[in-house]
Amino acid sequence: HAPKLAATMGSRFVDRFDFIVGNYRPDCIWWILVKQSFALVLLFAQMMTNVTAELYGSIFVLLCVFLLTSVIRPYNERQGNLMEMTCRASGLLFAIFSTGFISDESKAETMANLAGCIIGWVSMVGIC
Repeated sequence: HAPKLAATMGSRFVDRFDFIVGNYRPDCIWWILVKQSFALVLLFAQMMTNVTAELYGSIFVLLCVFLLTSVIRPYNERQGNLMEMTCRASGLLFAIFSTGFISDESKAETMANLAGCIIGWVSMVGIC
């Protein structure tokens, strides 16, 4: 109950850190950590040596965060949740459409290694 009580309106915590937590529901202040973890995991997805692995890794990460956002709806305002889901969906659609520009040889090579990469990312997120 401590984070929820600390985040209720009128508390010293909210008065002091409103610029950070003001947009989130009191029970979803932890969403800040999800957003930071999303950025870190997306960075790791972009560090792959193969373009196809980068793209499919990014799609996987974007899809996970989009689904989490649509289920949890962490923002106080309805418009904030819709904007977040719209931005995530547009990035996801762009990444999906970008797969059409990848050569077939590169796709076949990457699909063999993709399962291992996804298992690695899931275990890395699970450890964090």
